[in-house]
Amino acid sequence: MINQYVRYLRSCGIRVAVTASTGIAATHIGGTTIHSRSGIGIREMLSEYDIDLITQKEHIHNNINNVSVLIIDEISMLSSSTLDMINTVVQNVRRDWSPFGGLQVVLCGDFFQLPPITNGMDTTKRFAFASQVWKQLDLGFCYLDTQHRQTDEQFSIILDQLRIGSISEESTKQLQTRIHQPIVDHSAVKLFTHNIDVDRINQQHLDALEGDISTYPMKVQGDKKLLATLKK
Repeated sequence: MINQYVRYLRSCGIRVAVTASTGIAATHIGGTTIHSRSGIGIREMLSEYDIDLITQKEHIHNNINNVSVLIIDEISMLSSSTLDMINTVVQNVRRDWSPFGGLQVVLCGDFFQLPPITNGMDTTKRFAFASQVWKQLDLGFCYLDTQHRQTDEQFSIILDQLRIGSISEESTKQLQTRIHQPIVDHSAVKLFTHNIDVDRINQQHLDALEGDISTYPMKVQGDKKLLATLKK
């Protein structure tokens, strides 16, 4: 959906910065991390010196001043303090003290999914929606509520209830009917709590494959730190 929106913006001649809170998410939308785009990197706080240092960089000025729309994907993994830091940098670069320096901001994600990784921060304050700038943005909300991954209506209801942590008695009974039942479809995905069980099942299936083993050497190029992360 984001890719389609970006194509639409560009077809209208609107310049857009496409970012995400993680490198992997950024690759899915042909963008960069918001940390890289804004110049904050891995900082957990910004001093006046840091702000001066970042705003003096020409490529950061280009990143921020040459766009009208800023997209941030996987917003659930961005902490409140990080979102406020990004806002501070953008305001200082654009010399505009309105939220995000007047850029149109599009935040995408699902707060029921992965939360930000924070050290000792109050869990109620760590999410992006607890930031100062979130309150100032006066965001409009668009909820996507069509389930594309499941066609079983009853199962979709159960998943939604589990997602918000409030499951009905009817759904509980439905799930309990599956306890100790044999798995008829052996191609079904199996979930385990320990990696050793995952590795065992995967190895069994690999060992059952017929034919010769082929080995393909990998070649890489690009930023050394990013490559190390991808390899890991």
